[in-house]
Amino acid sequence: GNQGVSLVSSPSEVVASSGRRAAIRRLGSISLASRRWLTLVAVLEFLALALAFNAAIELRFLNDPSWAQSQFPQLLTYTGIFAGVLSMAFFAVGLYQTHSREGHGGQVVRLLVAFAIGGVVLIISFYIVPTVYVGRGVLALALALGFVFCTSGRFVFTAMVDQDGLRRHVL
Repeated sequence: GNQGVSLVSSPSEVVASSGRRAAIRRLGSISLASRRWLTLVAVLEFLALALAFNAAIELRFLNDPSWAQSQFPQLLTYTGIFAGVLSMAFFAVGLYQTHSREGHGGQVVRLLVAFAIGGVVLIISFYIVPTVYVGRGVLALALALGFVFCTSGRFVFTAMVDQDGLRRHVL
């Protein structure tokens, strides 16, 4: 006769097959959810770095704000350079990977490495493009504040979000 081709030979295989499909869909949604959370973390850390840079300028020139305004006429550009370079360093050291399994200590080490890399890149860029020079005091203060803000933010994030839900699970 004219029998159709069956890929499944028994009812138990149908159940197992549908179970695998459901598990794969769940993994896809976990992965998508973790990417969304990590995107949110990246955006919030960029904003924290921008805040750190602006706070550093305010603190450094607390006694003479008019001088700070004359030194940094295009504050948004300087802020964007600082936050952008450090955000790229965060990506470079793997702080936004969905498969990361390290705890607080590992994240702090990665943050330290990222700030060191970002600081060196910023120092070099200040010598290459002297018009974006910000000064040692502002840079050191901005890096210190940025590290405190980002480390604190990551601790709050890991306390609020179920980390097991963000990790990829292998079948």
